[in-house]
Amino acid sequence: MKSIGNLIQSELASYRPVVLPGVGTLSVKRIGAEMSGDKIQAPVNVVDFTPHEQAGENIIVVMQSIGLSHEEARSSYDQWLEQMRSGDSIIIESVGVLSGSEFRADPQMEELINPDGARTR
Repeated sequence: MKSIGNLIQSELASYRPVVLPGVGTLSVKRIGAEMSGDKIQAPVNVVDFTPHEQAGENIIVVMQSIGLSHEEARSSYDQWLEQMRSGDSIIIESVGVLSGSEFRADPQMEELINPDGARTR
C-alpha cells in the first residue's frame, strides 16, 4: 500500500487539490511569467496551502479508493498526521513541510509539477 505522503504527492502531481482534514488544503497553482529587469522568467507551478479546508475529506476518499473503509482511512490519517507533526510543522514525506500557514515544497515535488524545470522563487 502507498504511504499517505505518496498518495498526497500523486494527487498533487495530477493537479488535484488535497484536503487534509483539520489542517487545510494543498493545491497546485501556476504563477505566470514575470519580468525581471530585461529578462522574462518562465511560468512555474507551485504547491499552495490554504488553511481553510474546502468541502469534503478528499484524502480520506483517496485512501478508500485503495481499499480502506472510511473508518480505517480516517484512523490511518489521524495516526499519520500525529506522526508527521514536529512542533508547529507537519512534514509530508516526498511533498514538503508545512510550517504555520507556509508550505515549502520538497525538490522532488517541484520536479513532478514542473517537468520542464522550475525557476527559483
